[in-house]
Amino acid sequence: MSPKKSILVLLASFLASQSPLAVLAADQFDFDLYKSLAALKSNENFLYSPYSVSSALTMTYTGSKDATKEAMAKVLGLSAKKDSEVKAAAKADIDSLQKLDNGSTLEIANALFANKNIDFSKEFLSENEKYFYASTNSMDFSAPDAVDKINGWVKEKTHDKISKILDQVSGDAILYLINAIYFKGAWQNQFKEEDTKKAKFHPHEGKDLDVMMMSLSRNSFSYSETPEFQVIHLPYKDNRLGLFVFLPQKGKTLGEFEKKLDLASFNKHTELLAGRTGTLKLPRFKIEDNMKLKENLSKLGMEEAFDKNKADFSLMTNEKERVFINDVIHKTYMDVNEVGTEAAAVTAVEMCMTTARMDPQPAFEMTCDRPFFVALQDMQTKKLLFMGHINKP
Repeated sequence: MSPKKSILVLLASFLASQSPLAVLAADQFDFDLYKSLAALKSNENFLYSPYSVSSALTMTYTGSKDATKEAMAKVLGLSAKKDSEVKAAAKADIDSLQKLDNGSTLEIANALFANKNIDFSKEFLSENEKYFYASTNSMDFSAPDAVDKINGWVKEKTHDKISKILDQVSGDAILYLINAIYFKGAWQNQFKEEDTKKAKFHPHEGKDLDVMMMSLSRNSFSYSETPEFQVIHLPYKDNRLGLFVFLPQKGKTLGEFEKKLDLASFNKHTELLAGRTGTLKLPRFKIEDNMKLKENLSKLGMEEAFDKNKADFSLMTNEKERVFINDVIHKTYMDVNEVGTEAAAVTAVEMCMTTARMDPQPAFEMTCDRPFFVALQDMQTKKLLFMGHINKP
């Protein structure tokens, strides 16, 4: 079952937390990209992972220089930070997020899949391993099983929820920087299955839908409301992660809400939550989404990183050719039911080189000083017109 358009599920740095233990904070970039992407799917279900996207792009950022670095820093909200601070913060985020208990699972994995024929900077690779715990996988990108190896890693790290991120390995690709996250957590206050009933759901456009509506009544919800919307926070058993649900008031639309959505408004309204007695009715939903982010990130100000004539990622390799981001691919999954939530996301940054190096071949010598075979073939129809061998030239 899909999530419904009048309920906005927000993930602040993947799954926002009100716990003082959390070191993560939402960034304006999370909301800028959300609004850019959501506007393209105003009549569809939509889900993306801010944490996964920013993690993959921050790994990429560490290999950038000069104007490219400035553009990425501005979009990602890193302009005021030193490189050492950016890397240390990334490491601290991973360390903190993976210290959950009480039954919640949050796994974060980073990897670099590198073309074995490219001379990558050892410092770039070692820093990604040190600060992002990114494994480096040197491989033959021309091998038939190259895409299967990358997709196999994705499938494993997302517990089979996302089976692949690539359809093929680009002929110009030299590197894939990939982030994968997987979450599974039970509600602190679970819905009872016997309280779930069939109900009507009223989309903004089109006919009413039949949904399975969960119901939970409590005297201590974290809740708030304004003339524009209602907001509730549903914590998981780990006492750290939680799901925020924003519901526009009757007569208001999701589109109107999203136009005003930014970091400041999100923080303001989530900080105003207070204990309230009430009943929450929330449909079960399951969503899978996928998108390419090049156009959206370019519009936000990162176009130089995608420009093969301007991009400067010279800290990544020792090659003379220019390296640039060819695309950023993003896939997500979320299942919300009476027990809790299971979610996964993968982001892959595809790096290409202006003149990707072919596999170096050793020099050869061919001396036809003995009988040999010949064939003459039409290369369009593939018809063999002549075949034979030469014994006595």
